[in-house]
Amino acid sequence: MPPIDKIIEAAWWGRLTALSPCPLATNIAAMSFMARRLGRTREVALSGLLYTAGRSVAYIGIAAALVGLYYCLRYILEVPLNLPV
Repeated sequence: MPPIDKIIEAAWWGRLTALSPCPLATNIAAMSFMARRLGRTREVALSGLLYTAGRSVAYIGIAAALVGLYYCLRYILEVPLNLPV
């Protein structure tokens, strides 16, 4: 089990990455597009929540695939892949 400080560090870097200029601009553009097309506040809020949930699921899926690939390679190669700390 990884130490708690590494988990907190990974979460912090994830938060910083999520607020970087490119994804932030993408999120603003998507929300603006949805607000223009839908018009009503409730529909915009619901579509924003669904958009956020979809992005979260996509990022979690990518992370799970990368972790799975790491463990598969480690098992196949039977050599510990020591990542820099």
